[in-house]
Amino acid sequence: MRQRRCGSGRRFVVTFTRISKLIRCCEFFLCGHVADKPSAPRNLRVVETSKEFAIVAWEAPESDGGSPVTKYKVEKRDATRTAYVQAEEVDGKTLKAKVSKLTEGNKYFFQVAAENEIGLSDWTETTEPVEAKMPFGKAPSVLIVISAFMSRSLMSLPILLV
Repeated sequence: MRQRRCGSGRRFVVTFTRISKLIRCCEFFLCGHVADKPSAPRNLRVVETSKEFAIVAWEAPESDGGSPVTKYKVEKRDATRTAYVQAEEVDGKTLKAKVSKLTEGNKYFFQVAAENEIGLSDWTETTEPVEAKMPFGKAPSVLIVISAFMSRSLMSLPILLV
């Protein structure tokens, strides 16, 4: 059995010169495409946070493994826990996802993997946890001023609502 390249890319040829004791001639070639799972997505980052959700974004894998990426899987993990849970799944052309059902004040790690017809890539994980909170801290308190007339004078009574 000899091996030769068949065209360009990740193709192969196998030549059999003797298949069995009965068949001594008949050389033939097998050409095929060798595919693999994709490499891991790159540059995973949190681009927006809220008290209930986070939006994560990433770049496509360096290699699709010879088969197009069909979807990305996104998982989340509370920083106090060890196991990830499925959070979102998006198609192979989408490079961001909104991860919902976060608890305000908790910190989270996120990870993403690419999938093609062969299998799932390795996971890419955020390096630091991100806190589920409003982007600029707590919402400001509202100050309402009520004016009242008393004995010909105007009196303002500030009331602070939290």
